[in-house]
Amino acid sequence: MVIQVELDGVVCQAGEGPGLTQAAPLPGAREALAVLRAKGHQVVITTARPASQGAMVEAWLQEQGIACDGLRLGLPGADRVLGRGTLPFTGWDAALETISGPEEKRDSDELLLHILRNETKLFLEHIARRKNLVAPVLEVGPMVASGAGNSSVFQRMPETFVDSRALFERTGVRYLSMDLDPSAQADYTGDFAQADRIVEAGSVGTAILLSCLEHMPGIWDVPRVLDQILKPGGLAFFLTPWNLRFHGPRPDCWRISDDGYQSLFGSRFEILEMEKIPSPGRPLSPVGMKCVVRKPA
Repeated sequence: MVIQVELDGVVCQAGEGPGLTQAAPLPGAREALAVLRAKGHQVVITTARPASQGAMVEAWLQEQGIACDGLRLGLPGADRVLGRGTLPFTGWDAALETISGPEEKRDSDELLLHILRNETKLFLEHIARRKNLVAPVLEVGPMVASGAGNSSVFQRMPETFVDSRALFERTGVRYLSMDLDPSAQADYTGDFAQADRIVEAGSVGTAILLSCLEHMPGIWDVPRVLDQILKPGGLAFFLTPWNLRFHGPRPDCWRISDDGYQSLFGSRFEILEMEKIPSPGRPLSPVGMKCVVRKPA
């Protein structure tokens, strides 16, 4: 099915001006469009903006991590028109409810996994662009394209993969990795809950733990270990699932809420950011959580 989605008022706030410089996606827009495309729909973003703004709109979509199957100016034909057309837009939860057929499960395991993996990629790219990163970067459980325990998902969802080492090396930041799985070919092989026995104290500037805290039976040791290996003022970035099936590599032990992150890290670290990853149609049960903490200087 081809679904036409209007830019202004559906993807971003209407009337953001010709430059889109201050525009941000409407809540749930990026995730909902990813869900629709994962279901096999073709999503075409349209706008009444003049053709002279086409390159600017394309650049904004790429910057915001919004993928689509086409961008058209004017009003092209489509099976469904989401905006001022045949499907009035009242919010992304309602839009997904309307578009989804009875045979489709909006909260299917594969769709939620796709949302989580796509958010992981976008989060990594966001981290690499930050200006206040302290070097070196140590990523725990990095993405591995083939051969390792976490690589099968990227064979099904290659668009969610990013080569972390290449990503950070392009920024000139020294990058290191750690994994329990020897086939991941990380710089350090071992359990992060014991990383203070592997990594020199106070030697890590930035720690990245995306979709790995839930696999650590010794999660209560993580704050202490981070405190040991991070430099003063060092940052740690976390992403964990919430509304997601059991998954490998096992064990899969924990689901961490915003209160859970506060309990784990609040006494030792300054919590800088906390963000829920929306789950379509389930505002109180996010797909996952993102958290950023800083070791006091």
